[in-house]
Formats: sequence, C-alpha cells, structure tokens
Amino acid sequence: MVWDITQVLDALHVKRVNLVGHSIAGDEVTRFAITHPDRMAKLVYLEAAYDRVEAQKLESRFPKIPASSASHEFGSPEAIRATVARNEILMPESNIRATRVFGNNGQFVQPVTPDAILHAVAKMVEHPDYRSIRSPMLAIYAVYERPEQLAPRYRFADEETRDALGQVFAMWQAFAKSQRILFRQSAPAARVVEIQGASHYIFISDRERVLQEVRAFLQAR
Repeated sequence: MVWDITQVLDALHVKRVNLVGHSIAGDEVTRFAITHPDRMAKLVYLEAAYDRVEAQKLESRFPKIPASSASHEFGSPEAIRATVARNEILMPESNIRATRVFGNNGQFVQPVTPDAILHAVAKMVEHPDYRSIRSPMLAIYAVYERPEQLAPRYRFADEETRDALGQVFAMWQAFAKSQRILFRQSAPAARVVEIQGASHYIFISDRERVLQEVRAFLQAR
C-alpha cells in the first residue's frame, strides 16, 4: 500500500506530500513516513493513531455480539446508504457507489473489495513507531461519551445486544484513553485534538471542526 502511494507520487511528479489517514489508514501513513521520510511533509491522523496490534488483541476479548438483521446489504445505492446510516453514519452517496458494485438494474451485487483482501490488510498491522517520524503530526481523536457513538446499533438493539455492546464500550474506553496517552508520550511535539461525542467517522460527524483543525495545522509554518 505504501508502494502504491509512491507510484502515484512519482506519476504526478510530487516530491513531498501531506498525508491524511482515517482509521486503519493510520498504519499506512505511519509506514510511509518512516520508509520515505524525505517525501513526507506533514501527517494527519483522523481517528487513526492507534496500535492496531493491541486493538486486535482487545477485540478478541470482546463479548459475543448477536448478529444484526439490519446489517445485510441489498437494493439500490439509496437503500444501502440508509442501512449504513442506521448501523454506522450517513455516508456520502459517492462513498456507497465507490465501494460497492451495482448491476445494470441498479441493485447491489457485491462489495468492490473482497473479504480476503480485507482480512489480509487486517493481518498487516504493526506496532506504530511514532518516535521514528520526524515530520509534524496532528492526531484527531473521537472521544465517545455513550455506547451508541461507538456502535450506533445500540440505539435500537434488544437488551442482550445492548448489554454486550455496553461491555465493549467500557473496554474500548479504557483502551482508547491509554492509546491517546501513549501517542502523546511517543510524539510529544505532535498536536492532539480530542472531540467529545464524535463518531469514528469524525470527518462526517464533526466536519467543520476537523476541517478547521486540519487547515490550521497544514498552513502553520
């Protein structure tokens, strides 16, 4: 994935770049910054500055959560967008269309990315070495205040599911706080912004705040 970035930069004749990564893309931009420090200008982590090796260990201890009957995707882009909004957040329609294949009849066929590739990417995570990064960094974190901000399906779940999601919420809160502390310790010169009550899709739930912070960071000397 880092190789892909370098190929795009070479094709565009871009020598140095600012990279913004959301979620697991944090691993990608971290690796790029360490591998190609001469091509790295500034890094922005949007809910992305986590040690995903440790996160996966945590997830393995999560209680079993009953499957959601509302999670199955079918129908038109508009129908799927509504399903995603119910279970995650209201995504731009362009995101729905870019990540899913629709037939000539306009109905959902399959995801663009096969599960095998998603699983392979998940296995590639590594402990982030923030201390080795010399470029300026900005990390924006969502600090959840209620279980439904971590798992939106909590709002309409049954009691059994709510109990399981509540346990997940408590476990994640402790882990996320430790990760924010670790990032600050590993990168004391980095700017850290915590947005209370934001979604994991922080650039959607708190769009204006994120834009303000990112623009100020990128424009700073």
